[in-house]
Amino acid sequence: MEGEKVVAELLQSPMTLDYILATSAMAEKIKPLTSGISVKEVTEKNYAKISSLSTPPGIAALIKIPETKSFAAAKGRTWALALDGIRDPGNLGTIIRIADWYGIKEIFCSEDCVDLYNPKVLSATMGSFIRVSVVYTDLKKVITVIGLPALAFVMDGQDLNEVSLPYKGLIVIGNESKGISEGLKELCDYKVKITRLGAAESLNAAIATAIACERLVNR
Repeated sequence: MEGEKVVAELLQSPMTLDYILATSAMAEKIKPLTSGISVKEVTEKNYAKISSLSTPPGIAALIKIPETKSFAAAKGRTWALALDGIRDPGNLGTIIRIADWYGIKEIFCSEDCVDLYNPKVLSATMGSFIRVSVVYTDLKKVITVIGLPALAFVMDGQDLNEVSLPYKGLIVIGNESKGISEGLKELCDYKVKITRLGAAESLNAAIATAIACERLVNR
């Protein structure tokens, strides 16, 4: 993970850092947080060679990928997200960031979603992946056993503003071009839509997630 802000968050999180790679200036700047952590200094020229960013930030951390969690029901769960076939790294990363903003702690992804540890996904989360649990699993099974009403966001659903909605549940968002798979949609308790007022063909999956969270979670 690259960047001063993300590395600082990692140092204050439960995640295990193997070491930090930094230029001398960045190593000195972040020194108060690095007690007990190995910091390897490199020149700015050499750091630029290994950076994945067009403007190298001068600091990166190597972290251990945590063990995959199950989707066993958690006490006190209110809202969670289920993502069906999200393929765009920027969309998944942004959705994780949106979940973090709205206090949603769990995201369930179908097995064909883009990998959480894709560098573009991690970058788009802006550090929110630290606080949000992302589990890849069978979404049909999740809906069956999670014990929450499932709300499928589809083009032909009922207007989101005209339906009596629950105060906890599973927000189901589909693939950027195909939407939610038919088998999964049929298992959902609600089929709702964000009403279109203009002529745009569709909404970006992350934008749709943000609107859904604002309407459902922020009440």
